[in-house]
Amino acid sequence: MIEGYGSPEAYADGSVYRVTPAAHASGAAHERCVERPDCQDGGAALAEARHALPLNGAWSDLTATFRVEGTALGARLVLQEMHVF
Repeated sequence: MIEGYGSPEAYADGSVYRVTPAAHASGAAHERCVERPDCQDGGAALAEARHALPLNGAWSDLTATFRVEGTALGARLVLQEMHVF
């Protein structure tokens, strides 16, 4: 639902939103955050990572949240949600 930036209805002006490269985004870059649990309870989650996304060439308040899971082959990144914080 990134196209409508969370809106199920099309914008009257025809705006469509797309994630664009961070290196070319204008405005102040939003921070990235990685949180690691203090103790491992035997679960697969090693950490949670949040990363703000630039839309249409400008930094936005849209954030992707990922879970880092341990696997037999190392680790994998799992998208949990896309959310406006």
